Amino acid sequence: MERKRLPISRCPSCNYQFDSATALENPDAKPKPGDLSICLNCGEWLTFADDLTVRLLESKEFQALPHHIRKRLDFGRTLIRRQPWFGTLGRKDKK
Repeated sequence: MERKRLPISRCPSCNYQFDSATALENPDAKPKPGDLSICLNCGEWLTFADDLTVRLLESKEFQALPHHIRKRLDFGRTLIRRQPWFGTLGRKDKK
């Protein structure tokens, strides 16, 4: 899978900084405004803004998603939050 370079962005929840994204199903896909993402540091659900930075996915937006998409987001968040590095990416004091 090839990472797609993006403008530098920060997760609004944990402040994790990133500048790339990887599509799980289509390696050639590039994010576009409105696409969904998950913060690799904290598992927060995100959506791409018009400038391809991210913002938090609002509860009403989440609820409006098809059931199978909500399940995938839940699964992704669970996987991230079970990792030993959960919440420590980008920290200088991580052990």
